[in-house]
Amino acid sequence: MQQLKKATHALAESDQQDPQLKPRPGITNTIMDIARAEVRRGQKLLVRTTGYGTIEISEQALSTVIRRAATAIPGIHSRRCRIDILPGTNDSSKNTLTANPGTDPELIINLRVAASADINIPHTIAALRREIRNVLPAGIGIDAGTINITVEDLYDV
Repeated sequence: MQQLKKATHALAESDQQDPQLKPRPGITNTIMDIARAEVRRGQKLLVRTTGYGTIEISEQALSTVIRRAATAIPGIHSRRCRIDILPGTNDSSKNTLTANPGTDPELIINLRVAASADINIPHTIAALRREIRNVLPAGIGIDAGTINITVEDLYDV
């Protein structure tokens, strides 16, 4: 093992000294620019406007909160989550969904799940709706609104 360690160390040292293996200037910035461009957080939802500014949450973050609520329900695996807001306007300059002035946003949550073949699906889906209705106001400060849940697959436990 000592010989392997020495050989690996020598190879790493030579790689660091070889000018052909040196990255071109700015490569780290280029990689990070590409990585940042690939992050798709979806539209932002205006949660509240205060005297100190606005509070917004991305659709992706809100979907994550909803999916985590689904993991609290035994026999449910969350899949896709899409969120719409009604009635509302879309400020395309800021990529922000906003409710009508003076009103709280009304969410329409469309959640697709897989359910265990061993559960009572209507009872479990009702429990999932209650969980989502409890988690959103407590964690984000907005009500869930309409929650559409589609069981698109069954799985064995």
